[in-house]
Amino acid sequence: MKYCTFIVLICFSLIGFSQVSPDFNFEKYSKPDPKNDLSLYLKKSIPKNLLTKVVFPKNKNSILLSFSFNSEMEMYNIKTTTYNRELNDAIVNAFEKFPFEKLNIDLTEQNKNYTLQIISKKKGRNIFNCSTKAIIDIQPVCENCENFVQYEDIKECFVTDVKKYFYSNFNFDIADAENSNLPSNLYISFKVNRLGKLIDSKSKVSSILLTDEINRVFSTYPTIKKLGTIDRRLRNDSYGFNITIYPNKKPVFNNKSGFFNKYTKPSIDSELSNYFSKNLTEELIEKSNLNSINDRLSILFELDKKNNPINISTNARSKELDKELIILFKNYPSKELPFLDKNPLNYIYSLQVLSYAEGKTIINCNSNIGYSRTPIYKGCEKSKNATELKKCLNIKIKEHLVKNFNYDPYKSQIDLKGKIKIYCQLRFEKGGDIIVLGIRSPHPLLKVEALRVINLMPRLTQPGYINGSPVNVTYMLPISANLN
Repeated sequence: MKYCTFIVLICFSLIGFSQVSPDFNFEKYSKPDPKNDLSLYLKKSIPKNLLTKVVFPKNKNSILLSFSFNSEMEMYNIKTTTYNRELNDAIVNAFEKFPFEKLNIDLTEQNKNYTLQIISKKKGRNIFNCSTKAIIDIQPVCENCENFVQYEDIKECFVTDVKKYFYSNFNFDIADAENSNLPSNLYISFKVNRLGKLIDSKSKVSSILLTDEINRVFSTYPTIKKLGTIDRRLRNDSYGFNITIYPNKKPVFNNKSGFFNKYTKPSIDSELSNYFSKNLTEELIEKSNLNSINDRLSILFELDKKNNPINISTNARSKELDKELIILFKNYPSKELPFLDKNPLNYIYSLQVLSYAEGKTIINCNSNIGYSRTPIYKGCEKSKNATELKKCLNIKIKEHLVKNFNYDPYKSQIDLKGKIKIYCQLRFEKGGDIIVLGIRSPHPLLKVEALRVINLMPRLTQPGYINGSPVNVTYMLPISANLN
C-alpha cells in the first residue's frame, strides 16, 4: 500500500450512549458559550493535556454529556460521547461536583434524558464550549411499555417489544429461500412517524422482497401511544437490531436472563446471597429501581495478577446503593468467591446480587461468577492477559490494513487528500468468521476497498466467550487514514 498511513482504534460497541438524534443542531438550540459557568469550571478542573486527546464521534466536532434521574431524583448514568476513557472519567467526575442549580434545569423527571454539549472544535482547537440550555429528550411509549417510568427502561422496552413482534410476525422463509446454504444477517432499522406508526429507516437486507416484508410487519405494529420528542420537536432518530438467520432454522427470540443463568446459577440460598442478606437493608434494596426490563443488579470487576478484584463497579442507579455494594464486596474474602474460570484472558467478571421476579426485588446471587473474554485474532494466541490480547488485536488489524489497503487504483477518481475517516462495524462470529455489518466512508470507492480488505482478514483463532459459551461480538473499527 502506498501514499497512505493508518491509525486504528478498536472499540467494543457494547457500551451505548443514550443521546439525541445525530442530526440535532446543538450549536443552534443549546446555546453553547465558552464563558458560561460550566465551561469555565471544566476549563479549570480538567487537565489541559486531555483536551488534545479528544476523539470525536463520527462526523462530529463536539462532545456531548448526558444523564438521567432515578426514583430518588438523583442524577445517574452520566456519560460522554468521547472514545477517550481518561477524558470521559475526568469530565464525569468534575461534572458530579458542579452545582446543579447552575445548569438552569427547571424540572427534573425520570422519563427524560438531559444532554449538554461540553467540548467543540473551533478554528482547529478543542475548547470547553458548554451548553447554556440542556436539551431534553423523551422516548416514544408503546402499548406494552406504559407502566415504565424511567428513560432507559422506556427505551429498552420499546426496542425489545418491536423485536419480539418482529420475530413473531416476520416471514423468515423469504430470507431462508434467498440464502439457502449460508448464514445471513438482517439489520432492521426503524423510526416512528408523526402518526405513531413504524416506518423503515434504511434496513440492510438483500432484496426487495425482504424490504416489502419488513414494511408489512411495521405496518401491522400497534400505533405508538405517546410520540417521542427532542427539545419538544418530534424525534427523527432511528432504532435498530440485528437478526442472524441460519439455514433451515427459524430464528427465535432469546431471553438474555436464561442465557446468563444457565452458567451462573443464581440462588437465594448461595453463600453470597446469605452474606448480602445479612448486610443489605430493605431500604437500600428498594433503591435498586429494578423491574421486568432492568431486572438485575450486578457487580462488575477485573482481577489483578494476584487474583484480587480491582476496578469494581455496579449498574446501580442509586449512589448510596452503589457505594454500599462495593464496600460489602471488598469486605468479602476474595478467595471464597465462586469462580469456575479465572483465565487471565477474561477481561471482566460479573456477580449478580439482586434480581426482579414476580413483581419483587430479591437478593439472588450467582453460585458461579460470570465472565467475558475477548476474541483471539490470528497471531495473538500467546497473549498473557486481557490487556495484552486487546492490544495485540489492535496491532494485528492495523498491520493487516497497512499491508493490504491500496487506494492507488482509485487515486485518479478520489479527489480527497489529508486525513479521512472510515467507520466499519464488524461482527466477530462465534464460528470464527469476521462479518461486515456496515461501512461509512467519505467516498464510495474507499468503502469498496475497505470491504475488500476486511474480507481478507483471517478467521479467528478463538471467538469471544461469555460464561463458557462462544458468542458473537460486535466491534466498531474507526480507521483514520492520511491520503497523500
